[in-house]
Amino acid sequence: MIEVADLYEDLTHAFNLRLPQTTDDETTDLYKILSIYVRHQQDFENDLELVEEWRAIDNAEGTALDLLGKSVGQYRIDDDDEFFRFQIKAAYAIAHSNGTCDDLLNLISSVLQVPKKLIRLEEGYTTGGNARSIKISGIPFVYAQDSRRVSLLTNLIGKGVALGIHLAGVYFSEESGAEIEISMAMQILESQTITQKRGG
Repeated sequence: MIEVADLYEDLTHAFNLRLPQTTDDETTDLYKILSIYVRHQQDFENDLELVEEWRAIDNAEGTALDLLGKSVGQYRIDDDDEFFRFQIKAAYAIAHSNGTCDDLLNLISSVLQVPKKLIRLEEGYTTGGNARSIKISGIPFVYAQDSRRVSLLTNLIGKGVALGIHLAGVYFSEESGAEIEISMAMQILESQTITQKRGG
């Protein structure tokens, strides 16, 4: 695989042979174009690395999965390999997050397996509220059926929000249009679990 740094060096060398000083001066259009190109290439390379890591997670079992989890500070709480894979992927997602709205959308989408188009992120300045706040809503409640995932989502969103940004709330939507705050959703899921265990 071509390294982005090598590619940038080769391109700047080629341009410098023809147009000396154009790639070293940050004010030139050529420098700006090359910077944009290199930044996109780096993002693409990072995405490829993430895909490779996730493939390794999908194929790992037992001790191998434990080692992958340990590499991101995630430790097994039970024997459920599938949920542990999910926890590891979520930890990778948060490690690669910059706290942007797009990163939060990706995180919520991957944790709950919900299409991004169903999630609404409202920044405070757009609604007349605190300019440094964010509200997450519109997530259909049907995607909140696993209480472990919802609990993990609560922790991850707190870590994923950029420093200095206040989380105004996370809300699920019912078919009726009513909104359920995430802590209430957890109570509903926990009461359903207790009822199912009792055989109700």
